[in-house]
Amino acid sequence: MEWSGFIEYQHISELHLLGFTLAAPIGPVNSARLDKGIKNGFWHAWIVGAGSMVADGFFMLLVYLGLVQFWEFLLSKYFFGYSEALSLFIQVLKVSKMRIRSLLLMEEIKNR
Repeated sequence: MEWSGFIEYQHISELHLLGFTLAAPIGPVNSARLDKGIKNGFWHAWIVGAGSMVADGFFMLLVYLGLVQFWEFLLSKYFFGYSEALSLFIQVLKVSKMRIRSLLLMEEIKNR
């Protein structure tokens, strides 16, 4: 009897450990907070975290109000997916343009 209880407690502790490891990874918001914190200080990172909490609360409210059914509409999935992909594409172009400019500037300085 004691042995089966030990197995159950071991299983429960493994599940707690699994839950902790799934909740612990650094996601995009935490990496953005770290970036802002390193570059601009604590309060900027705190504002990013507060903004993400407000956005999460807004999404929870939408789910609570039943607006998830709107997401099931196929056109909305394509619209939001397309707009997100376009936004990422524009950001990548901006970053690559800045990198190309800096490389050309470094090459021009090197050739002087």
